[in-house]
Amino acid sequence: MRGKKLEGYSVWLLWDDAEESMRLPWYDPEALYGVRHLAQKWQDDGTIKKIKAFILEDMIGDADLNIERDQNSTPWLEDLVYQAATRVGYQSHFFARAIPMDDDHKPFVERGVPSADLIDFDYGYNNVFWHTTQDTVDKLSPKSLEIVGMVTLETVQMLDKK
Repeated sequence: MRGKKLEGYSVWLLWDDAEESMRLPWYDPEALYGVRHLAQKWQDDGTIKKIKAFILEDMIGDADLNIERDQNSTPWLEDLVYQAATRVGYQSHFFARAIPMDDDHKPFVERGVPSADLIDFDYGYNNVFWHTTQDTVDKLSPKSLEIVGMVTLETVQMLDKK
């Protein structure tokens, strides 16, 4: 895939974080402020009609990469992600189990944007999970980041042909 030029569309990168809530455990009405605002803004100005797909990558750096199949994502887009993973030889890291996720893609799903949440929700090491003082950069896996990146690039190229 290196060296191929992507033409005819834009790929936007968005950094956001659902963990804006000050109420724990997760309390949905107290989260997703930034992405809810953006989805509403893009709905109001017409940008949302131009979005072919919204692909969320969340907690993908775990050395034991196991991306869940999100039951709140768009099924055909999740199928396309799995096809892309298969094409690049990384299908063993994708969709061994299905779970529903309330995550940053939700405001786009609610507005009819095809969306996929690529998330490794079992993101732990030594029974310690994210958002602790032990959640440090040394726990990240460059290989896992590469796998998700390669699958995402293949998915974008496959979307271009749809």
